[in-house]
Amino acid sequence: MTTQRVYTKLPGKKFFFLQRRTLWQGPDHLLWVESAFVQEHYKRFYYKDIQAVFLRRNQRQHLWTFLWGALLLGFGLLTLAIPDSGYLLPFLTAPWAFLLIVNIIKGPCCDVYLQTAVQLEKLSNQVRARSAGKTLDRIKVAAERAQGPLNPRALPVALTDAAAAASQLASNRPGRPAAPEPGEPFSPRLHRTLTVLLLAFGLLRVAQMWISSMTLAGLDLLGLGVLLPVAIVALVRWHRHLKGSLLATVTWLTLVLTLVQAATAYVVYIAAAIQHPDMVYNAGRIIPLFLELQMADHPLMAGLAIGFAAAALLLGAMGVAALWAIGREPRY
Repeated sequence: MTTQRVYTKLPGKKFFFLQRRTLWQGPDHLLWVESAFVQEHYKRFYYKDIQAVFLRRNQRQHLWTFLWGALLLGFGLLTLAIPDSGYLLPFLTAPWAFLLIVNIIKGPCCDVYLQTAVQLEKLSNQVRARSAGKTLDRIKVAAERAQGPLNPRALPVALTDAAAAASQLASNRPGRPAAPEPGEPFSPRLHRTLTVLLLAFGLLRVAQMWISSMTLAGLDLLGLGVLLPVAIVALVRWHRHLKGSLLATVTWLTLVLTLVQAATAYVVYIAAAIQHPDMVYNAGRIIPLFLELQMADHPLMAGLAIGFAAAALLLGAMGVAALWAIGREPRY
């Protein structure tokens, strides 16, 4: 007769774009689950094998505060500059204020690692120090129940192991790619290209606020078409190397920003087609009409342009910072 195992889900972030990561507490081990579409991967960490757990704060909360604050400031200034916009601009400003407040309330971000005799595993769903501290307290109690209290005579050995683990963590600090697999060195060429495209795209958006030009609007669409495949290739090619790094976060956010802009452009194109149904099958006429509608002097279009420009420049600056940090490492 088999005994049914009872698991309790521990606190932590569940969803990471296309993946779902959860940590479960079992009677004699922790169960780490990663699922994506129809695939699931499991890892077990037995309490008797756990040597140490580490919690280290990082600067990720400040980055999110800067991002949401910049968007809130941009849309807030736009709302004050266009007082006759009604409820439209305040409605577009409110989400950024909400995200900024939530980010501040949740508190500092962190990285959490679990060390056993054979591996050092990052618990990537533990992203906020407050909830991660509660999770580590439960792991500590379960490990001490399985192993007994720490023997004072074993303390020097434990400190030596902790120092070795800390050295390993230092080689994989946030903002740097993880140690590459043998025979597959990491190359930041794609991410340099992506960073340059982001900065150029943001500056192009800023220029369009003062210069109404079909050429600039066309270059804007062309840049959007280049950004999307570069971001996808960079994520697919270097996924294992960048897992958990600042550069990975910038690349994912770039992909999200590009998809949002593509969806916005598609909506504008549909609006142009609805306004001019007789031109739908005439690409030479519908595309200029679409570009004219995209350049229209309307509060909504102006707000979107400011938001996209600020986001692109911010992500470009974050990419420069991440690449600069990587460049300081001799092994890269």
